Amino acid sequence: GANAARSAVVGGGMILHAINVFIVTTILPTVVRDIGGLQFFAWNTTLYMIASLLSGAVCTRLLRRFGPRWSYRIALSCFGLGCLLCALAPTMPVLLLGRCVQGLGAGTLSALSFTLIRLLFPQHLWPRALAIVSAMWGIATLLGPAVGGVFAQYGAWRAAFWSLLVITPGFAALVELSLPRGMPRIGAQLTAMAFVNLGLLVGSVLAVSAGSM
Repeated sequence: GANAARSAVVGGGMILHAINVFIVTTILPTVVRDIGGLQFFAWNTTLYMIASLLSGAVCTRLLRRFGPRWSYRIALSCFGLGCLLCALAPTMPVLLLGRCVQGLGAGTLSALSFTLIRLLFPQHLWPRALAIVSAMWGIATLLGPAVGGVFAQYGAWRAAFWSLLVITPGFAALVELSLPRGMPRIGAQLTAMAFVNLGLLVGSVLAVSAGSM
């Protein structure tokens, strides 16, 4: 019913994040054959996930400062810019930069998917909305490698990023049409940022990646 578009917003933000993970993982061997950078193979995923982790951690502050609509605009702009950088990347360092920017946008999108549930739906629908968001990882697990495999089969790895870029404005339009006007900003008291915890998580991921090289 009336909640269909809102469900598509919270689910769509998560599937953009999730399917991007699986598509890129699938096309990476093709990328390396084209532009080199085998020694940085694992860092494509590592830097993306670290950026996602950090941006997800500040999502509540973003919502508090800018509100839901502008938070989505910022997140989708980052994600789209990251896709563009990756699609045009002539070398692996440029691709890694694009993956970082992508990760900042995708991490915010995934955090928004969970955070906005209580603002968009009545309380009795929260469990169903959470189920929709969580189910997006299952869909991405099936679709991501399959779609990525098609691009890899034909050596068209740049087209994978272009396709994600093309989807982004469509999702942005859905957000603009679906989010109600005058949505309240997050008003809860903010807690202190857990810099030590975040530093430990980021450092652990970097250590694992450095060790695997």
